[in-house]
Amino acid sequence: MDFKEFVQDIQKSEEGYFLLENRSGKAYLCVVAGTNPKKKVQWEELRDRLLLLKIHFKEDFVKKILQKADGEWYEIGYWEEPESIDAKFEILVNDNFTEAYIEITPPVYKGKWFTYEELKQKIKQKKINIGIDDLFLKKLAYRKLPELQENGDWKKKFLIAKAIPPVNSENGSIQFYFDPNPTGKPKEIEDGKVDFKNLNIIQSCKENQVLAEIIPPKLGKEGIDIFGNPIPYTPPKEAILEAGENTELRGNQLFSLIAGQIKIQTNEDYSYAKISVVKILELENVDYSTGNIDFTGTVRVKNKVSDGFEIKADGDIIIEKTVSNVKLYSNSNIILYGGIVSYEGGMVYAEGNIYAKFIQNSQVTAKKSIYIEELIIHSEVMAGEEIHIQQGRGELIGGKTVCGKKIIAKKIGTIAEPYTLIYLGISPDLLKQLNHLNWEIEKNKKLLVEIEKNKNYLESHPEKLEKDKEFYQKLKLAYEKLKQKTDNFIKQKEMLLYSEKGSLDAVLEIKEILYPNVEIIFGAKNKKYKQLKNSLMRPGYFRYDPQERIVRFYRK
Repeated sequence: MDFKEFVQDIQKSEEGYFLLENRSGKAYLCVVAGTNPKKKVQWEELRDRLLLLKIHFKEDFVKKILQKADGEWYEIGYWEEPESIDAKFEILVNDNFTEAYIEITPPVYKGKWFTYEELKQKIKQKKINIGIDDLFLKKLAYRKLPELQENGDWKKKFLIAKAIPPVNSENGSIQFYFDPNPTGKPKEIEDGKVDFKNLNIIQSCKENQVLAEIIPPKLGKEGIDIFGNPIPYTPPKEAILEAGENTELRGNQLFSLIAGQIKIQTNEDYSYAKISVVKILELENVDYSTGNIDFTGTVRVKNKVSDGFEIKADGDIIIEKTVSNVKLYSNSNIILYGGIVSYEGGMVYAEGNIYAKFIQNSQVTAKKSIYIEELIIHSEVMAGEEIHIQQGRGELIGGKTVCGKKIIAKKIGTIAEPYTLIYLGISPDLLKQLNHLNWEIEKNKKLLVEIEKNKNYLESHPEKLEKDKEFYQKLKLAYEKLKQKTDNFIKQKEMLLYSEKGSLDAVLEIKEILYPNVEIIFGAKNKKYKQLKNSLMRPGYFRYDPQERIVRFYRK
């Protein structure tokens, strides 16, 4: 089909249509028949349009025009125009007088837009005189912005004035002449490897050495709100430097009084610090020649700690050889350049971090994090923050591991598939409390069952009940007390579970492989994942999906 034929076909099938015009309030109608007799303009369609447009017409006359459909224009009546409403605007000021906005309602039909002078006059009446964007006001007044060209029922708000903000003060700070946070993660050296040998944890000093200095604060500068009133700046905070044991403040500087290890207590932003210097106790061995050690500073043992001995230290505990059935308690960090192998009651506890080459058949707890060079095997390991096992073998095998925020390991489990239990997103303290409450609840429930049996027996044998009335009353009282105690423990457990915040944000990262028979439990409310038949042989991480409410694996 050529183009001419195509045009002819269109002309043959042209539908009928009608046009309407408003000429100075008078309505004019034009009806075109079209070429397709089956598609003429219908009366109902034309009538409904006229009514909607509020055109006053005579029905008989319009029907005649519709019947003619001659394409001519006819005056059919009066066109009632919609009401015209001028544009409106309002000046709004926020609560702290730092910003002013204009809220515009558009004109309706032939309504007028506001003028630049009207806008300026309204702003003057509001007594706004600071931070006014005059060029932007003109764009609003002359309707130059694209978003103001839209028709329809809308309201738009624009910022027209902004306060001059104050320049805030600089708080006082503390200049440290040593590393105030030497207990961080081990330093990465190359190819993602970590140097466990040089942890730089011991921060030592000489006698009469400057340890820290207070840097005075700097005052800020007032701002000006949109009404011209001053906006005060935030007053600066003084940094506080407190002299601890064996230190002295001289003016703004803190000096050591002895040679030893620097210990620091500070807040998150280091605007407060209390610095002490403690002595370092260096020993060849801990055995019958020394007895148990309880020292206020840092303890360093160059060789071995014999089985059955204890070391307690307010500072760090540093042992250069592997330990076995010993008990170590530190209010700071524990560094084991060997590791720990324990079979008969050995225990390691640190308020800070624990660093070791390996952990085997041992109970190890750190309030902060645990960093292991080789492996953890068949042990009970708990860390409030993170556990890292990603150097050397980098394996976590068997036992129970509890961690508050994050575990990173190369491999978890083995081919032999020992049961390996991991709790994530739950603090060790909370888990201990929950286990204790569960044990108490189960014990009490068994006792309640036994008491109930005895009560029921006596109640079903009236002659025995009459004989043992006193015993029966004791049973009832014991039941009531034990029931009250058990119910209270259940409520305590619920409160502990619901008070655990952010527990499901924890992460388990696997560098190489996850073997079967590994169970991962997220949060105190036990969101579980268990690796069953096949090994997971790709790097990635597990975390809880709050939308699906399941533990999900994410590939790296």
